[in-house]
Amino acid sequence: MKGSSRRLEGRVVVVTGATAGIGRAIALRLADRGATVVACARSAGPLAGLAQQSAHIVTRRCDISADDERAALIEATIAEQGRIDVLVNNVGIGWTGLVEDMTADQIRRLTEVNVVGLIDLTRLALPQMLARGDGDVVIVSSAASWFATPPLTVYSATKYAVTGFAEGLRREVLTRGVRVHTVHPGLVSTEFSGRSAGHQPGEAEGSPAPGPGFPPDWVAAAVERSITRPRRDTVAVPRLLGVTRVVKLPVIRQLADVVVASNARRIGRLGQRMARTAAGPTER
Repeated sequence: MKGSSRRLEGRVVVVTGATAGIGRAIALRLADRGATVVACARSAGPLAGLAQQSAHIVTRRCDISADDERAALIEATIAEQGRIDVLVNNVGIGWTGLVEDMTADQIRRLTEVNVVGLIDLTRLALPQMLARGDGDVVIVSSAASWFATPPLTVYSATKYAVTGFAEGLRREVLTRGVRVHTVHPGLVSTEFSGRSAGHQPGEAEGSPAPGPGFPPDWVAAAVERSITRPRRDTVAVPRLLGVTRVVKLPVIRQLADVVVASNARRIGRLGQRMARTAAGPTER
């Protein structure tokens, strides 16, 4: 398949965090293109609703933070579908606020889901890809992995971590037929903001209203492009957001430090208020 586009029809794709926002958009888009999508999430009810949207979607309940459930997801998918062609690591949770206001449990929860769960799920899926000499691993990271600022400091740190993981993994498997892609969305209209406002990261009562931002299908389209092209890909959504990476240049980084630091607490508190507003009146 080198040098040519790669068809989605008939490929087996695992999508985590598939019942809302970006994950749902990815699952529906890839299923519409003929892939068999194994959609996973923690809640059985939304999974059942998603399965009704396409005959190409198979659902499995899985808490990515649980070791045994990650292993069961990969084992069951290979047993039932014969292989995993694409793993889309989409699931992720946030917490909005200043680091000084966080608890150890909140930090641990973000790290377990966004970093440990993602890396270990990839580890579990890799051997059968490497044995076939073919496969794609997609990591839905964030523009926050290029520019960390309050009130998303710890969330940004988790995205820095998985972006670094993708870079190293790409170099491990590049010559063995497995492509590693990262997709870095900016502000997307999902429930993410509302779900980052509570005491427990990723949890909120009811369904928070989608926040402002670009449509989730923009991210789904970027994922599709990544896994249908013959080469590995790193892309920002929207693409213009990729210029954010210039902040790594020493002079610009120092300027950003000064500007953000002088307003850090104000930015952090404003972010908290916006997240609580998005969470709605049922959020406690």
